[in-house]
Amino acid sequence: YQRLLAPLGEVDVWETDSEVVYAFDLPGIPEENITVEVKDDTLTVSADREKTEELSDEHFYRFERRHGTFARAVGLPQGVDQDQIAARYESGVLEIRVP
Repeated sequence: YQRLLAPLGEVDVWETDSEVVYAFDLPGIPEENITVEVKDDTLTVSADREKTEELSDEHFYRFERRHGTFARAVGLPQGVDQDQIAARYESGVLEIRVP
């Protein structure tokens, strides 16, 4: 990446008899703002969360959720067939299955 990216949220990883599964928590990020790349046995997930602007003279607002571009890279097992990797995004969780 050309610029420094903040780390992406938590990821759970587990292995079954036939695949490794990565589950990334991406709450509040629309699917179209998520990018998945595989290069040199590395899986990189990046996402962009836009900052919402809420201004009011009558109310106090506190924003603790990060906004901007985030990324997380994890190593893949050697010999992975990239064409067989499958991804599904549902309820703020991106699940990537690597045979």
